[in-house]
Amino acid sequence: MTKYDVIIIDDDEVDRYVLLRFLAKNTNIGKISEFSSGHEFIEKSSSIFANISDKYIVLVDINLPMTSGFETLEKFEVLIDAGKIPNGHTIMMCTSSNNPYDRKKSEDISMIKGYIVKPITKDKISEMIRICDTLTE
Repeated sequence: MTKYDVIIIDDDEVDRYVLLRFLAKNTNIGKISEFSSGHEFIEKSSSIFANISDKYIVLVDINLPMTSGFETLEKFEVLIDAGKIPNGHTIMMCTSSNNPYDRKKSEDISMIKGYIVKPITKDKISEMIRICDTLTE
């Protein structure tokens, strides 16, 4: 059974709490880190990935303060390309946005492997794990 460490990037404290609760109940989930902004995540990314497993999931909200989820991922990709953090991640948007434009934009970005619309449920977490398992086979 593969264990995945998870990084949550979401500015809504309640959404992070609900997501943490569902993730903590799943036996496929290891360490969970959370950030309230994309800026905070990017600032701390070097130290984050020094202490995290090779198989990790990054869940990103689209609507974040200062730097949107999409802008955060652009900066994240630059760090990966520069070799400052490891590749091999599974990135999924985890958002309340059901906007077709946001969904299409996510589909057009190759590093994004899934789109989860809140509210989070046990079934959505299971689907997330299934996608990750498929990608790591």
